[in-house]
Amino acid sequence: MDRRLRRDARAPGDPGAGALQPVAVFQRQGARARLTADNVRDFERWINKKYAKQLGKRPVTVLIIPTTRDSCSRRSYRDRRHRGRELTITEERRKIVDFVSLPDQTSVKEVVLTGPKSPAIATADDLSGKTVHVRKASSYHESLVALNGRFAKEGKSAVKIVPVPDALEDEDMMEMLNAGLLTAIVVDDWKAKMWAQILPKIKVNEQAVVREGGQIGWATRKGSPKLEAEILDYMKANLTKG
Repeated sequence: MDRRLRRDARAPGDPGAGALQPVAVFQRQGARARLTADNVRDFERWINKKYAKQLGKRPVTVLIIPTTRDSCSRRSYRDRRHRGRELTITEERRKIVDFVSLPDQTSVKEVVLTGPKSPAIATADDLSGKTVHVRKASSYHESLVALNGRFAKEGKSAVKIVPVPDALEDEDMMEMLNAGLLTAIVVDDWKAKMWAQILPKIKVNEQAVVREGGQIGWATRKGSPKLEAEILDYMKANLTKG
């Protein structure tokens, strides 16, 4: 982190300054939800204020570069850039990246969403033999694979997992579900409830849970303890405020 500050002081806007995930900003009746893009800009302002004396008139620039979840790979995190993005923490992902998160943050559930042409889904067990569209690089895919493992032990038919391009965001898939183009998807509960306000044909099946107790964290390149310490300090100073 010290070297990063020195390097950025010489070359603000250097691509090595960082790469954090942009997220579409949800707007409804003029109210702007605080999603990842907002947090990135807040972090940039916070780090520049904290190190104002060292940086002088050459502030750190945190670049927001559009990426898909499959970019969270060994290859993309091997280079010397300080990368990061918000992701659900899973054991598979921990093999590739480190995560920074607040220990007391609210947990996340992954729930099944259905649309106007979907069969009734009351619980996760009702997914047996049903089709679910999902990004292979998502935590939702891991959850469905684990569910199929349970179904196999119980002698039930597996979920028919249909992969979609990783470039599709949850919001894209919810719009497709609302239009009747998909029959079932999995989304974080908080996000599903938010978008259900403006997509009237989707149903959030709150009892159809495929992952409970999920935690969201900022993924960083392994071996970046100083960067992780700065992110954690930022989170404690800003994201715990009610």
